[in-house]
Amino acid sequence: MIKNVFLRNDKNNNYKKQTMIELNEIKLNKDNPRKINDTSLKKLIDSIKSFPKMLELRPIVVDTDNVIIGGNMRFRALQKLGYKNIPDEWIKVADNLTEEERKHFIIEDNVNFGVWDDNLLKNWNIDDLKMWGLNIEKSQTEKNSTLDYTSIYY
Repeated sequence: MIKNVFLRNDKNNNYKKQTMIELNEIKLNKDNPRKINDTSLKKLIDSIKSFPKMLELRPIVVDTDNVIIGGNMRFRALQKLGYKNIPDEWIKVADNLTEEERKHFIIEDNVNFGVWDDNLLKNWNIDDLKMWGLNIEKSQTEKNSTLDYTSIYY
């Protein structure tokens, strides 16, 4: 990941080193089954505009290949806002996850907020999804094989 160091002036006119990461070094996870709708994205963009420190408290999580495993929508919001570089505190590298833990994180990070892409979820193990908190039930129209997703967390 490319990092650049800048000097940042704080409220007391003191300079502090700030390490920045180029946003284009981070990659969307094309296999993330969460859908991003325009209304939710707009709300997140407004939230980031009014409270950018939120990203320090809830950073984008990437794997060792810089693929997002948590925060695809935050990433898209930053792109829409025109960010080219972001503070390194806004990124967390999850470099010690097994493949199963990586998948677990992707689902559990979105379980309370996600609208799911049925086509991508078909590639996931249903028992794993249930174990990770995604309540999946076949709907009455089994011909369409539509799945109903309800979070079991409140």
